[in-house]
Order: sequence, then structure tokens, then C-alpha cells
Amino acid sequence: MWKSASFGLRIAGTLSLLPFATFTALAFQSASAITTGETPPQVEQTLLQAAKQSPDDFGAQQRLGEFYLHQNRLQQGILYLQKAQQLNPHDYNTGYDLSLAYLNSGDIANASTQLHTMIAQRETAELDDLLASADFISLHTPLTEETHHLVDATRLAKIKRGVRVINCARGGLIDLDALTKEVKRKRLRCALDVTDPVEPLPVGHTLRTLPGAIVTPHMAASHHQVRHDMADVVMDDLESFFKGKGVQNRVTTSMLDRMT
Repeated sequence: MWKSASFGLRIAGTLSLLPFATFTALAFQSASAITTGETPPQVEQTLLQAAKQSPDDFGAQQRLGEFYLHQNRLQQGILYLQKAQQLNPHDYNTGYDLSLAYLNSGDIANASTQLHTMIAQRETAELDDLLASADFISLHTPLTEETHHLVDATRLAKIKRGVRVINCARGGLIDLDALTKEVKRKRLRCALDVTDPVEPLPVGHTLRTLPGAIVTPHMAASHHQVRHDMADVVMDDLESFFKGKGVQNRVTTSMLDRMT
């Protein structure tokens, strides 16, 4: 069995990423009063009434939480998504929405915990099954002999049409030639911050001009705010260490083999 803890996947259910116009057009099925012509306050009233009338209805709580999330009312969104998760702790999509709400609110610790919980729920799933069921695929794993071309031509062929393949880890995890063919055929899309065997990607490479591809020169952590945050983490740990306290981001020699 492939342990998915190092292989991040967004599994099924893209509703939480749709724009609000599409969001209302879907009409939430169980809330039949909603139409595409309703304003956000009217939609809120319908969803709020459904959630209050059916406090044990997982779907009603989730839909209201998703609505608030899309309205950028994060605290209310978190509240109702938490209720939905308590009613149905194994629903993957609710966990994703909740982690997104935490992330948008700046609560990185809870966002991380939520993501780890979701991954743990699927950690015994076969890699091929995960690839075949995913709407988005994001790779986060070291490059080793075992993971080289982890996503090769055979596995790319198993991925559903229209899926976005994202790699911000190491270029060698994906068979670049095979991925290029799939993107060129318009079957898959990709966003790559890393490539293999050459990085950055050569100027004349096909992926640079394909409409279904986004390519950046290994700069995922180069935003000035990220750099400031990294410096803050290091300085906080140094200060804690010299005060004789523990550090939050300890690196041991046993970790070195996984740092590629």
C-alpha cells in the first residue's frame, strides 16, 4: 500500500472552488427555493433557515459553511463547517473546505492539522486509485530512487481528463515528456515550479507556450512575505535555543536522507 502522507491530493468535489455565480446556479439541490436570480442575502436566509430547521443535517450545515466561505465571512464559515464535520467526520470535501477557511483566516496551525487529518483518512489507499479519483493532484514528496518518475506515462494515462497536475516539489517526480504530451493533447493541465532534467525549463520547450501549462523557475518560496516568515521562524528558534528552551523546527541527522 502506498502511504499518501507524502503525496498530497485534492480528492473529488470542486464546488468549493467555483465562482459565486456558478455556486448559486447549482441551487444546492436540497434548498429548492434558491434560484440563480437571488441575491446573496436571500441565499443566506434560505440556507440559514435550512440549517436551523435541520441541525442534524450534515448537508445543510456544510452548504451554509461553504456559502459563508465564498462570501469571505470566514469565522461563520468555519463555525458551520465544523458542525458539518462533527456530523460526518469522514467527508473529505468538508475537511478540505474547513482547511481552506482556516488558511484564509490566517490560522495556519489549524489548517495544517485539518489537512493531516484528511490525509490520514486515506493513507492506506492505493496510489493508482488516488490518481484516478482526484480532480487536482499536487506532489509533495522527496526525490529518491523509489519516487523517481513516480507519475510516469502509465499513471498519467489513468488520470481523469481535465485534471490539474501541480508539482512544487522535485522535477524528477514526473515524467516530463509524458506530461507534455498529455497537456499538448489538452487532456491534462499542469502547473510546474520544478522540472527535470533541466531547470529552469529551456526557453524553447513546448510547455512554455501551451495554454494548459503554467511554468515558473523554482520560485515557489521566493515571495518576499514568505522569506520574512522563514526568517522569523529561524530567529524565533535561535532565541528559544539560546534561552535553553526547546525549538519548534528541530532537524535531526535521521531526517537528512529525506531532504532532497
